Amino acid sequence: MATRKPLLSPEAAAFVAGGDAAPASAPAPVPAAPQELQEEGRVRFTVDLPKTLHRRLKQRALDADQPMTELVRRALSEWLAAQS
Repeated sequence: MATRKPLLSPEAAAFVAGGDAAPASAPAPVPAAPQELQEEGRVRFTVDLPKTLHRRLKQRALDADQPMTELVRRALSEWLAAQS
């Protein structure tokens, strides 16, 4: 009978098993939200975007190494502040 290739690397297997080994490349920390947003509760809502706008947002988030939600929160906060 042929031997099977392991599904996980040794590091991943140790991590899954609860070992002390950290993943080879840990994700970068997400910057903290502004103080006023940290103190409030959260509400989830859905927005339908055109595919091109979503693609641009996603690319900008990748370039900035930040989540898309953070970019949207910041843009909405700035826009609403400018409307006052």
